[in-house]
Amino acid sequence: MEHLESLHVREAELAGAEVLAEEHGELESRQVWAVVEPGHGVVVVVERSYGELTQEVYDCRAHEHKVTLGWEASVALAESLGASPKKVAVALRAIFAAPGCYLADFMDLLDRSSIPYSYAAEAGGVIAYRPAPRLAP
Repeated sequence: MEHLESLHVREAELAGAEVLAEEHGELESRQVWAVVEPGHGVVVVVERSYGELTQEVYDCRAHEHKVTLGWEASVALAESLGASPKKVAVALRAIFAAPGCYLADFMDLLDRSSIPYSYAAEAGGVIAYRPAPRLAP
């Protein structure tokens, strides 16, 4: 089960990942990746931060969290962004190109659009997982 596994992005996942944002500062570094599986319609957005600010906030040197959208949610995301499902990665790149756009901002966008997603976070060896709400039939 996903929530019992480590969230760290594996090399195999990175091969298909697109870097959406990358910032390196004196006190913190942050990277955001997206993995879009067009054949399955799954979208995964991962944000990882590390450094002194992360240590202050999360009480550990590195923090990673991710949002996963299933097929129906990824189609709804594409529609809400005015993109075709095949162009979700392009739309995501535009969202995260905005200065200071974090995964939490993306989650806010999903919430405003009533798009269901699962959320997982890992910090200091502790994993938190919230599955996507089930849609009514």
